[in-house]
Amino acid sequence: MRRFIAAIFALTFIALGADSALAQTQQELEGLASQIITRNEGIRGLNYEHEVAVGIKTRQELHDYFGEQIAQEVNDEVIHGELTTYWMLGFFEKDVDLVQAYTNLYGGAVAGFYDPETKHFYIVERGNERPTPEQIANEFAMRMMGTTEREMVMSHELHHACQDQHYDLLYLQKRIQGSSDQNQALKCLIEGDASCVQYMFVFRGNEAGVDQAARGSVQGNARASGNFDGVPLYLQESIIVPYTWGFDFTWKLYRNGGWAAVDAAFANPPASMEQVLHPEEKFFGDKREDPTQIDFENIHDVFGDDWKLLGSDTLGEFDMRLMYRYHGQADKANDIAEGWQGDKYYCVENEDGVAILVWATTWDTEKDAQDFATSYVSVLENKRGVTGVRPRGNTFVYAADGLEYYITRTGNDVVIAEGIPGSDIDIRNKVGELKLKKEGYRIPEISRIYNDPARHGLQLFENRYLGAEVPLLDGWTLDEESSRQNYGPIVLSGREGTIRVEKVFLEGRVDMQKFSDEVVHKISSRTRDFKLFSTDHEKLGKRDAFTIQFTATVGGTSRYYRQTYVRAGSWIFVFSGIGSTQNWEAARDRFEEVMEEAATE
Repeated sequence: MRRFIAAIFALTFIALGADSALAQTQQELEGLASQIITRNEGIRGLNYEHEVAVGIKTRQELHDYFGEQIAQEVNDEVIHGELTTYWMLGFFEKDVDLVQAYTNLYGGAVAGFYDPETKHFYIVERGNERPTPEQIANEFAMRMMGTTEREMVMSHELHHACQDQHYDLLYLQKRIQGSSDQNQALKCLIEGDASCVQYMFVFRGNEAGVDQAARGSVQGNARASGNFDGVPLYLQESIIVPYTWGFDFTWKLYRNGGWAAVDAAFANPPASMEQVLHPEEKFFGDKREDPTQIDFENIHDVFGDDWKLLGSDTLGEFDMRLMYRYHGQADKANDIAEGWQGDKYYCVENEDGVAILVWATTWDTEKDAQDFATSYVSVLENKRGVTGVRPRGNTFVYAADGLEYYITRTGNDVVIAEGIPGSDIDIRNKVGELKLKKEGYRIPEISRIYNDPARHGLQLFENRYLGAEVPLLDGWTLDEESSRQNYGPIVLSGREGTIRVEKVFLEGRVDMQKFSDEVVHKISSRTRDFKLFSTDHEKLGKRDAFTIQFTATVGGTSRYYRQTYVRAGSWIFVFSGIGSTQNWEAARDRFEEVMEEAATE
């Protein structure tokens, strides 16, 4: 869920300093936004291509909004997978209320936000909240520099609108969508660029002042703002990173090559947090060093249908640092993590509730790999209380509470396996069957056709930008020219009709009953011989949906139509069939199977 929530929110929401917003009319806010946009254009050298819609939300409205969005996208299975995976990794305990934690994290730590889906900017009103001493101090400091904290927040968030108009933030996110490490690196560029503009705004172009801010004041400002009650430290640090290390990274880009260097980074974003932490050695110019993509090539074959995948991701150098810090190795954290070159982990669970973590890592040198393998024993001692060591070939076996923990080093690669029942030879053998594969970093295609081994080899077409994937069934042909466009729609054609999967954006809350009436009215007014057979409201998982069936004459031909509209946040998915219903029903049944996990990311 951390990756999913990050993908939904983290590109657009910012945890800055005091939410010092005072009552202001819509007209006053629009006038202030216009002034700030003019100054931002002068600072950044990028002109806004069109106006930005602005508005005001109360803290309670924001809190309710996040609570609703999070509740829609999670269920007990997702929460169990998230808690188990991050407990296995050692980042937080299993008793965390994740829904409340995420609601507090985002709903209570936001001063303003730009939404790239709706193209709206909102300032968050403090209302009757009493400012903290830190917030009062921040506001005083802003006024001493001739500005206000509200203006600083608006400068930052309105620059996101400018970024969106020039770089298309949703496309950037979907284009590199992969691991949390990659996504965090992209967020560091996006938020870092906005932070540079924000501080150039505050210091009125005085780069020495921004230098000072980049050396540490942003981190203190970010920590002063949040309502972090019940939020694990790991999640707190994850949300702050783009405003600290991201600011530092992007300011170094600017200092090294001006705004042209920042623009170039948007054309080819950092691929890992390693590049954000060490831009001079890993990112600038011909020194760019992308991570190695390491994986278990036979993970699905080895564990098969008897094991459920709870979580799979890449930690990256920054999360490696946190892991070592949280488990008594703060003095070694940076040095050990600096040798990172790539990693991939899987957390799986069988029907008996046995959870296993397998983790493949690769390092810059054999010495780095050896240092990690040796030092990781201390991490295991801290988080699981392992004792003793038994060599088994080139694997070192540690044990605690009847479970075994394996550390295997081969050259630059280290494989970790945790939670293996010591008495279960079958599971032990499965872990031994895992094989590594490594390849150079590549940006995932925006769209692809692939066979998913986790779904018995089901062939799927995925459009990352549209945020949907659909099964490719016998008797239906994919219109690739249309389907590979950023906005789709995905079109499947068969001898009995056409299926279209597309998005229709709706602003604000959607009353599905009223919306279905509007759809019927619009279709009837644009076609001839329209005849409505039925309008059926239903639930697809937790999502509201309705299906309409009708006949209409379009282009001189009368046809039978069936359309399902599914609400997914601010979007409506439209699943349309034209012609006979037999194949359409089969296709939609398969589409529903993948809807929950794939169709609304």
